[in-house]
Amino acid sequence: MFENLENNVYYDFVPNKKELEKLEERKKIQESEVKLIDDLFNQNNNNDNNNIDNIATNNKVYDLVSKEQEHKNKQVVQRRKTIIENTNYNNKNINRENEKDK
Repeated sequence: MFENLENNVYYDFVPNKKELEKLEERKKIQESEVKLIDDLFNQNNNNDNNNIDNIATNNKVYDLVSKEQEHKNKQVVQRRKTIIENTNYNNKNINRENEKDK
């Protein structure tokens, strides 16, 4: 058995130059595949982090919009109360006027 100590590869035969070139080519392909997988993993990891940041930002925006909407709703309710109070006050005055006229 022939041992290539540099790459920790064991052969059942002594490879000739052509076979060594094929093995080197296969090694380069495997290294590029490993690099590609690492790059994809890092990219996915970055995407996950970006998604988490986007979700946090969206939640902050949603909270701000919700608070703004809540404030507007309170204003609308207050305006309606004011309109009702004014209408009731005016109706009472109209009723008083009508009773005076009678």
